[in-house]
Amino acid sequence: MPVDDLKGVKMTKRTHPPLSLLFAAISAVWMMRKYARISRKKYANRFSHEGIRELIRAIPGDEQGIAMLFLTMGSLARGDGGFPEGGSLPFVRRIVDTFTSLGGEILYNTRAERVVVENGKATGVVSGDKHFPADAVIVASDTMAIEKLFDNLPKSPWLDEMRITTEPTMVTLISLGINADLRKYPERPLIKLKEPVTLDNQTYKYLMISNYANDPVYSPEGKTAMTIQLPGDTYDFWKKAKAENHYTEEKQKIADRIIEAIATQIPETEEKIEVCDVATPLTYERYCGNWKGSWMTAITSDMKMKSYPSVIKGLDNVYFAGQRLMPPGGLPPALMTGRTAVQYLCRDTGTLFISEEQ
Repeated sequence: MPVDDLKGVKMTKRTHPPLSLLFAAISAVWMMRKYARISRKKYANRFSHEGIRELIRAIPGDEQGIAMLFLTMGSLARGDGGFPEGGSLPFVRRIVDTFTSLGGEILYNTRAERVVVENGKATGVVSGDKHFPADAVIVASDTMAIEKLFDNLPKSPWLDEMRITTEPTMVTLISLGINADLRKYPERPLIKLKEPVTLDNQTYKYLMISNYANDPVYSPEGKTAMTIQLPGDTYDFWKKAKAENHYTEEKQKIADRIIEAIATQIPETEEKIEVCDVATPLTYERYCGNWKGSWMTAITSDMKMKSYPSVIKGLDNVYFAGQRLMPPGGLPPALMTGRTAVQYLCRDTGTLFISEEQ
């Protein structure tokens, strides 16, 4: 992914992506636009082999087109489609260590509730009964949910466009701790169910499983950590269950159905579940503040492959960052938009931006 620098900002060293990378990026954007318009079902019907057709049909998210298949296959072919050993926690800790070693301070258990704006300029952030004065504020939370941060919702054409075109990608995640060594099974098996599993208006004929038996951080000797993704927009279902006080009951129901279904395919798991946790879109919303608990933007036929700016005209000292600014999102776009937001800040204040290449 090419990294572009903001014009007009003073830097120690500008990035100069090779032409080959730029052409590759243009080709990738063209490919995503083209195949986002082709549904999973339509693409599967191009093949005569029933096994290939069945495999393609098992890919979740028919409404997102087939582009995600090529993104996944490309990542795996390059060897960068795995996950960090030990999961996200040590990964995040390395980022935290770098930030704090450079003088940054993190306030834990302190949710930003409001950006204070006076005369069109941000002057700080409020959390509970505490006010934190600031010369500038970088809003790194989900841009689709920023109405909670401002007394008056910021207005901008790019925000209006984002609200109209953004479709959420969400998941219900079942995590299991199993008293069995499942290292003989693949890391990412896709199993076909004898009986489909339903959740709200979603029907699952296949289960996407992540088997962490070979990860010593996740899985102690003789044990296995496993997660199962149930993709699809079930936000309203879980919201209603929460409001009607049967949220916990519904989580237990889907967990029981998944555990039973897995046991028919992986018999070593039967009566061996020691830990079970269900994270719904409401869980992601509560912990991360994400709009509808979505973790990415869906690749749809009318999605625009573009980057939104990090600033809003008429709202000074406020900069925006996060994966929603560069759909479909993910970690690399989140990092790149953070870099861009800091460059806007440096340009506005005449501060030298120190690049990592120095």
